[in-house]
Amino acid sequence: MTTLRRNAQITLGEIAGALEELPVSPSPVPVQPPALKEVTAGQTVFVPNLDCKGIVLEAGSGREEVNVQVGIMQVRVRVSDLAPATPALPGYHHEPKGAQVTQTPRIEPEIHLLGKRAEEASRVLEEYLYDALEQGLSRVRIVHGFGTGALRHVVQDLLRHHPAVRSYRPGEQHEGGGGVTIAEVGRKDE
Repeated sequence: MTTLRRNAQITLGEIAGALEELPVSPSPVPVQPPALKEVTAGQTVFVPNLDCKGIVLEAGSGREEVNVQVGIMQVRVRVSDLAPATPALPGYHHEPKGAQVTQTPRIEPEIHLLGKRAEEASRVLEEYLYDALEQGLSRVRIVHGFGTGALRHVVQDLLRHHPAVRSYRPGEQHEGGGGVTIAEVGRKDE
């Protein structure tokens, strides 16, 4: 048994020595998205300090700060601290030959939040609503299930204050009843 243990220690020592000789890759440097110089009312932007998307509530031409709706709260943000809603990959530039086609991932008109905790569901739903607005969906179906009703309450509270939601209602019997909420997507001022 001692020979087996000694051989294992020798092998582990050899592995540790080999690992020490491997080159260490530098830690990745976080890429800062390009800052905006000007924004317009209704524009979807990315707020890097909050790591989320928001909608500009006022024109930013010549202004240093603007109000941005982020979920249910409004924040005052410097225009120079805002970035485009979907920042491009750094160092990636591709000029296709011929006609230029932009392929955006298609968003489904239904989202399932079953099994998610309130905070996670709120974050996922908020991002989904902005994406639905950007892709021109007019109605979405939010599946939250029945359970204790806590998730339904979180969903409907977020929908009540979200700038990308015109209205919402509980699902009808053929749509999933009380386990579903239907939301009409669009800016409230349209």
